[in-house]
Amino acid sequence: MSTTMRRGVVMMCAVSLVAGGAWAAPRALVDRSLARTPVDLLGWNETTISYLDEFGRVRREPIAQYIAVLPANSASRNNWARPADEGLAGGVPVVIELVDGQRLLGSVGPWDSSSVSVPTAEEDTFAVLTPGFGTRMLPLDRVGRVLIDPWSGHGVGRGPWSPGVDDELILINGDRLRGFLVEFGDEILFDSGEGERTFHLRRIAEVRLGNPPESWTGPRVWWSTGDVRAARASGKHDEGAAILADRNSSGPIVFSVGAIDAAWLDEGGLIPLEGLEIVRHQPLGDRRWADGVRTGSGYDAPLGVPDVVLPGPMRVEWRLPPEAAHFGTIARLGGSLDRPDGEPGRWSDAELRLSVIARSGQTELVSIELGFAAPSAPIAVELPAPGESGRTLVIELGPGRYGPIQDRVLLDRPMLTGF
Repeated sequence: MSTTMRRGVVMMCAVSLVAGGAWAAPRALVDRSLARTPVDLLGWNETTISYLDEFGRVRREPIAQYIAVLPANSASRNNWARPADEGLAGGVPVVIELVDGQRLLGSVGPWDSSSVSVPTAEEDTFAVLTPGFGTRMLPLDRVGRVLIDPWSGHGVGRGPWSPGVDDELILINGDRLRGFLVEFGDEILFDSGEGERTFHLRRIAEVRLGNPPESWTGPRVWWSTGDVRAARASGKHDEGAAILADRNSSGPIVFSVGAIDAAWLDEGGLIPLEGLEIVRHQPLGDRRWADGVRTGSGYDAPLGVPDVVLPGPMRVEWRLPPEAAHFGTIARLGGSLDRPDGEPGRWSDAELRLSVIARSGQTELVSIELGFAAPSAPIAVELPAPGESGRTLVIELGPGRYGPIQDRVLLDRPMLTGF
């Protein structure tokens, strides 16, 4: 059995068998208005998405109605699982982050399995074995960072980082060298300005390349393993599976929907609220000051969209890009970055108002009362004056009838899309 087929069999065990013999996984579908619908997802292909409705009936709808799949649990975040030894084929485990935000978990050779087929190497490329997708050649100019066996406990691990101008080696003893990466493989050839030196891969904790980061658009998938790939649906699917192909695949590969945390299905891009500039922040009510807006990290968040927390009564204005046309989130009273589903206190209550300021004036879009009995509310609104520059998105968190106590509100993965 091939590595790819074994991977598919293992992934098929990650979901639950429901009535009628279909495999389903709890997820939330995001439509083009950014409204979210919780479903038991069965699968999707290039034309159709299938799920179980609240009565357990199979529903099939055009995939064009939806732009994203999200985890059903707001607390879900990508975890990095060390690939199984069988999938590594004796190679050194690595996590490779590309300049466009893709993340590949796998190994670099030499490999001890005759079943590993290595493509012909070209200049300034290296081979990586990625379980489920086989072996591929990566150009060095597409790589942002390589973590060498981050599960070994050498002290260098996951987390966001800022690329520099030069390439950099971080050794497992903590030493750092800046210069130019000449070759990458089971040995690394590096020039730090004093001539080229060779380092065995096992001595290295991290390799950073000075390639500038790039934004991304188009279909992308976040796997429960931590892999993030530009991949789109291909062909037909059986219930409980998605057939996907990334741009480097030789053909489509079957994955269980339970192995997929999130997916962006649209050809365009999305805009996290966290990435917008805050142009005004002030307290509301009788307060003279307000805590700052708290944001999570998009590094491990599904779709790359982190949560945003308003810790108390305040008014916040974000500068909108001209193309922004829709805004969507779920407001959760009592939620925090470490406990997004945290329950509010008995006397917690607040009012959340959302509006847009454009050239024509301020337009209120929604006003929601949150309390202990109704602590969360979905928000999916169309933004006025799309295409206009200088607009601001205004979110006001005001005290409820019990006053300005326990008024913290989390915005679950707040995002915008363009026209």
